[in-house]
Order: sequence, then structure tokens, then C-alpha cells
Amino acid sequence: MHPDASGRPLVLLRRGQAEQAVRVYLEGDGAAWPSRFRPPVDPTPDAATVMTMAAADPASAVAYVARPCQFLAEAQLANCDPALWTRERFSERVVTMMDAALTQVSATLGAQRLHLVGYSGGGVIATLLAARRPDVGTLTTVAAPLRTGAWVQHHGISPLSGQDPDTISHLPMPAWHLVGADDRIVPPFIVEPFARRTGGQLVIVPDYGHQCCWARDWAELARNGMLQKNQHLLPHSER
Repeated sequence: MHPDASGRPLVLLRRGQAEQAVRVYLEGDGAAWPSRFRPPVDPTPDAATVMTMAAADPASAVAYVARPCQFLAEAQLANCDPALWTRERFSERVVTMMDAALTQVSATLGAQRLHLVGYSGGGVIATLLAARRPDVGTLTTVAAPLRTGAWVQHHGISPLSGQDPDTISHLPMPAWHLVGADDRIVPPFIVEPFARRTGGQLVIVPDYGHQCCWARDWAELARNGMLQKNQHLLPHSER
């Protein structure tokens, strides 16, 4: 799948041939903002957190999907609307692009079921897609601000356009929402009400922050059965 000036998502990693089920990783919001008032010129992620997680996944069929405008050449990026990685990063326009990317992954690999894993803002997108796609078998979010209105208010930043996952009353598939106990960007109290209301399982991981240590430990967590057969065995903690 190739990007163009519209900023449509790019599948950067795909492993496996035709499979009935594919685990799909959705990238986060990307590069850090230089300041709270100045977005990055290029939204390509500074760290390979999600790509590393996808590469460590033991599933036979795995795909990685970047967000709009990430990993573009300079000339393509110049024609890309910055709103796609700022105020509109969770908008219907972006969700529609990501929906089309999932459809292409499914068609390419002949998948009947998609198991979505979304990190940070990618978890917001994954959740919005899970609520509308009948082929999503499971949902796993990692450090995702699943109540975007509450998250914006907590950090005192400008409102975001698009649907707030907080308006979703129930998810029809098994869902796990992982968050670091020490995450200051997406504190557990942002995620907990969403998980409780929608019937998902909240997993608070001691000593983890927003980036540390998902990529570092993902292979070990997978070997311990966290992803295999959709069983999540990370330790629980209470706040």
C-alpha cells in the first residue's frame, strides 16, 4: 500500500500469507510536539515502539499500519494537511482512511478476522474502528487516551474533532486496555471508566510509563501467552 499526497496510511510491515485471522498494529500519533503550541512538521514516529511490538508478535500473520502522513517523502509531506496529525487526528476523515487500510490488509491476506492492537492515539483509532467493523475479533489498546474529551481537559489542550470513544456504550468483542501505572501522558484514571462501561478488561502494569516499556518487553509478554489465543497475562494492580 503506497502513500500519496492525501496522506493515506501505509502498511509498512506485513508477515504471513493468506490467513483467516490477522493481528494488525496501528501506530500512535507519531513525533512528539516541540511544544504544546507547536506541532511537529513531520508526524513520523521518533521511536519504533509499535513496529517493534509488531515484529515481536508470534502470530503467523501480522500487519503494521502507519497513521496518515507518516513515513512520507518530503515532497509528499509538503502536500499533506497538518490537520491530519493535529486537531483532526481522530476525525471521521482519518478514521475512514484507516478503515480503508484495514480493508486492504484483510483483502490482501484473505482474513476473515482482524485482531486490532493500537498504541496511544492508535488505540483510539482502533477502538473507533472496532465499534464499526464486524470483522474485528478482539481489541487491545496500549496507553490509549480512550476518553479524548477527558484527556484534553486533563492536559488543558485544544479540543479535538471527531468522535470521542467515550460515547461508545459497549464493544461486542473481547477487549483489553493496557496502561502503565506511571503513565503521565495517559494516566490510568483516563482509561478505567471506559473499560468498565464498555465491558473491557483494564490491565494496569506496575512501573510502566507511556513508552517504557512496551516495546522492550513485548516479545517476552507474547512468549508468556499475552497475545497467544488472545489471553492477556500481564499483572493487575489497583490504584
